[in-house]
Amino acid sequence: MPPEIGNLTRLAVLDLSNIQLNGKLPDSISDLSEIPTPLCKATSLEILDLSSNRISGALPSYLGDLSKLDLHENQFEGTLTLNFTNDRRLVTFNMNNNHMERLMPLALANCKQLKILDFGNNKISGTFPRWLLTLPELQILVLRSNLFYGKLSFSKMEPIFPQLRIIIFHHCSI
Repeated sequence: MPPEIGNLTRLAVLDLSNIQLNGKLPDSISDLSEIPTPLCKATSLEILDLSSNRISGALPSYLGDLSKLDLHENQFEGTLTLNFTNDRRLVTFNMNNNHMERLMPLALANCKQLKILDFGNNKISGTFPRWLLTLPELQILVLRSNLFYGKLSFSKMEPIFPQLRIIIFHHCSI
């Protein structure tokens, strides 16, 4: 992807889904396989869809001020370390069917407008991430087919997803 992509100040939607990207993305669009730094700095980008490719490696720590981020069916791995400290606009985040192993609480805790969160079919282990309870607008939560374990219980004092409509945990040991 050319570095000039960062100069497209009015680019709002970039959909490169299902075009068989693989490997790590260098700076040219001909071999896209990881997310290049110039794309992360596109200031007006609202929707980024790189789903159904073979993009691998770790996610960059910053992806701009997006409202929708769809990275499902790729080969991202490791720990989610995205920095959403200033991102209050993220509404949809789909990381289904990757190789993620851990969620970092601070990565999404500031996304108070988040309505759809799908981390199904990854390798995330541990107990239920209780910081998800801090997402007041969450309506759909998909954590199926991960390595979560333990008892899922809530105290009467904890807010329990006031907007939640769908929660999917099957194939987890919760």
